[in-house]
Amino acid sequence: MPPWESNCRRYFPIIHVLQADLKGFSQLPASDGERLCPIIPLAQANGAHRFDNTLRKVREAISGKSNRFIADLADDLGQSLPIGDMKDVHRDLQRLASSANSYAEWRKFICENEDMVPTIRIGAATADHELDAQVDDFLKLERGIVIRYRPRRQGAIIPKIQHVIRRIAREKALGSLLIVVDLEDIRESLTPSAVAEAIITDCAVAAGGHEIIAATAATSFPTGFNGVATEVNEYPIVERQLNNSVASTMRDSNVRVLYSDYASARIRVKEQRGGTGYPRIDYAVKSSWYSNRQKDGLDGADGYKAAAESIIDCDGWIEELDIYGANMIREASEGVLEKRAYAKFWVGVRINLHLHAQARYHDSSEELIEAAKEDDWDD
Repeated sequence: MPPWESNCRRYFPIIHVLQADLKGFSQLPASDGERLCPIIPLAQANGAHRFDNTLRKVREAISGKSNRFIADLADDLGQSLPIGDMKDVHRDLQRLASSANSYAEWRKFICENEDMVPTIRIGAATADHELDAQVDDFLKLERGIVIRYRPRRQGAIIPKIQHVIRRIAREKALGSLLIVVDLEDIRESLTPSAVAEAIITDCAVAAGGHEIIAATAATSFPTGFNGVATEVNEYPIVERQLNNSVASTMRDSNVRVLYSDYASARIRVKEQRGGTGYPRIDYAVKSSWYSNRQKDGLDGADGYKAAAESIIDCDGWIEELDIYGANMIREASEGVLEKRAYAKFWVGVRINLHLHAQARYHDSSEELIEAAKEDDWDD
């Protein structure tokens, strides 16, 4: 059964195969798994020389939260590496990305891994018969099929997407298809929402009046931060505004609109170590991120302690929220910062809070708090 067949599962976050992202996901309450299913672009996990180790880290992260994930391939599969730096994991990933024999290796890989929901390999040069081979194999699995369309990278491939939609419609299986319109980095919602609506409308035309299921994806997480140590700044989650706008516009059409984002992360392919920037802690709620950075403030562990104290005092703080991310902030405010006084750790904290808030976006504040009480979390 496709994950989106459940009416309560409306959230499909794009999770990088990076330590912070996987840690943040792994610490979610188990019940959040009923509300979300991750899209994971497979790539080399940190330190992994073999592809099996990447898959192991992914499965460890989602264990107990989601029994399946939507499998895609990342853009950077080591193609630009010198031969001497190429690892087995890169060779395996490049083999999966090959279009030979209608993406035979990708089709075989998906069929052999029952916890994976497939994405269609699609591009401007993809022939119709290559798309048909994927659709035919993946429909037989009855796990669902995903098209992830990134117009900035993939260009004008709407006719290819429409071909897939018509092919699936002929099988009376449109409920098995999720179309993710991924607009990547955005800073405002007006133009991106118009782009997404036009793409989804083109998809709906190909469906011939039958219902389609689509999600918008993007990230607006800031690339730069304002303020000094005495301030907590609030930043809107523009990707949620984008989704709300598209859902409102499509309300009276044969389109069911779901939600996707980058889990409050920027688009990146490698771990970011934080450099020498100011200590900063971010806190995610349903529609905003709150952030305190210690510019003109304290350094090191003292800076993270001060940032945590500021976050706890801000208007957005939910005192009763008993979840990993919130508890890490509470402990930091008490000076518990051994092996935590570095930026990457706090990325995982923010991702954990963001995923929980978006998975529970349609819940009341009381339901959001109650859902977090069910599970223990790990240090």
